[in-house]
Amino acid sequence: MFRRLLPLGIAVFAMACEPAEPAPDPFEELVSKYVTVPLTTDMSVLTDNEREMLPLLIEAAQYIDETTARGIVSTTTSPS
Repeated sequence: MFRRLLPLGIAVFAMACEPAEPAPDPFEELVSKYVTVPLTTDMSVLTDNEREMLPLLIEAAQYIDETTARGIVSTTTSPS
C-alpha cells in the first residue's frame, strides 16, 4: 500500500511547491554601477596609421571588457 501511495504523495508535494522567483542577474547588477561617458579628443594630432588603429583598439577593448565581465560574474556567482 505504501509503495502505491508514495508516488501520489510526491506528485502532490511537487504540485504544492511554488516556483521560485528567478534570481537577479549578477551581470546586470554590476553593469548598473557604471555610466556611459562620451569621450572627445582632437584626432588631428594622430597620424594616418594611428587613426586606422583606433577601430582595432576599440574592438580589442570590447573583447577585453566582455572577458573581464564574464570573469567577474563567474567569481561572484560561484559558490565559495
